[in-house]
Amino acid sequence: MVRGGSDYAAEYTSQTGHVCRPDDKEPVTPPGEMAKPFAEQGRPKNGGRAEMQCLSKAFAREGTGGRPGGEHDHGARQRHREGRPRFPGRSAQGVPSRTGRLGGDLLMRGESAGFTSGLCPETVTALRLAGWTPERRLDVTPEIRSLETQGYVPSAVATSFLEEFRGLKVGPAREDGPNFINGEPFFVDPVGAGSRHRDESLEIGSVLGGSWFPLGWWLSYSHVFMRQDGAVVAYADGLIWDLRSTPGEALDLMVSANRPLVCLHASHGMRPWPR
Repeated sequence: MVRGGSDYAAEYTSQTGHVCRPDDKEPVTPPGEMAKPFAEQGRPKNGGRAEMQCLSKAFAREGTGGRPGGEHDHGARQRHREGRPRFPGRSAQGVPSRTGRLGGDLLMRGESAGFTSGLCPETVTALRLAGWTPERRLDVTPEIRSLETQGYVPSAVATSFLEEFRGLKVGPAREDGPNFINGEPFFVDPVGAGSRHRDESLEIGSVLGGSWFPLGWWLSYSHVFMRQDGAVVAYADGLIWDLRSTPGEALDLMVSANRPLVCLHASHGMRPWPR
């Protein structure tokens, strides 16, 4: 049901659990670093698009801690009218939506992706041992073009991720995960993982929505894919594992096994694992 007052087209839930909704009747002044992105949307008085206004409210309420890692819900208005739940059959954690829009961090124009900000110390140590440095930036144009010829569509966040980490074999920093044995490194090899596996990307998209770009290999020869919004999953013989909604969270899970591994989907006839 729609609650009394103004209608709303989107919701944003911060990592602290606070829900922010847009309201065209309520002018919002974007704080500091968000002023330029708001102005570029053409409606700075009310925050422009609904999701931008949600972010402004989260920033104003919680500062920088209210923005990274939250979740946008763009179908809120219609689902509330119809009395449908936000994510049928699963929790609101992890890969956020079927729309393929704005999952975790909002990568604004000209803003650094900051993949290593907030990582577990063990993950950062493993990255450095693998050859990563904060200044590492590679030309991944050949890999991107090769994958485009196979039908993949690169995103800004996937390209930035590969520029920073392509070619690294990272970890594992910890093998005894909460519900799995993390015995293999994360190998950032987009062409190796993506070549001849376009069908896996399409299957993930049919289940979770959006377009998924290959990043590399992980546990049990699984192929790791990233959606346009930065959400990351792994595909292993018909199983889709949730590696969380931001690249940083995915790195921590694959390298430091800091969270349980969740199976989002099992193809017909497959038994979900982990259960």
